[in-house]
Amino acid sequence: LPISTSTVLMAELPNPDLRSIFPAGGQPGSRIEIAFQGANMDGLNSVWLASRKLAIESSDAGKFVFTIPDDLPAGPYDLRIIGRHGISAPRTFVISREQQSLESEPNDLPEKANACLVDSVVHGRWEKPGDIDYFSFAAKRGQQWVIELECERVDATAHGVLELYSPDGRRLTADRGAQGREPLLDVLIPEDGTYLLKAFDQTLAGGPEQIYRLTIDGGTRVFHAFPPVVRNA
Repeated sequence: LPISTSTVLMAELPNPDLRSIFPAGGQPGSRIEIAFQGANMDGLNSVWLASRKLAIESSDAGKFVFTIPDDLPAGPYDLRIIGRHGISAPRTFVISREQQSLESEPNDLPEKANACLVDSVVHGRWEKPGDIDYFSFAAKRGQQWVIELECERVDATAHGVLELYSPDGRRLTADRGAQGREPLLDVLIPEDGTYLLKAFDQTLAGGPEQIYRLTIDGGTRVFHAFPPVVRNA
């Protein structure tokens, strides 16, 4: 007798794939609109953050409004989106006390540089291949500034590059990644004037997921400690 067999095929819908958050952070006491990029985000209806203090409201499709309370501690937080197909893997959302701003296009030429403040954070992204972002800031001789471009720490795929130019157009210093894909410039300002920052991806890649946080910090910064461990008495 012939033997009949049957094959049971199992299929499962994919979970939401959250690939980027923009801006990738905010300041306590602020109210900001957040956009998400990813796949399988049908029926996106809520957002989960590793803090119950954050108030979240839905806005236009794919966007939410965050109200960040004054007492929310600074630091990185896991953020997930929830939609028709379930909950996504986490992405990083950074709360910091510095003044925050968004990069404003077009700023792809030195003469179109975004003016920014020191002791601040700029949230930006390279939206298309070949995109380059310029920023300017005023500084005085003898000031010490640490300038960082955070990519990995906000789960971006970009490999950032930073270049700093003097008021007369000379390139003073550059870095292609002090920590993985994240450049850092530790600068002693040589003269009063307006300085120019050039930020771009190492391969000039671009897209909505190529986000970054640019910080210009004049506060105390510890890079290393020795010994790295002490005994608790």
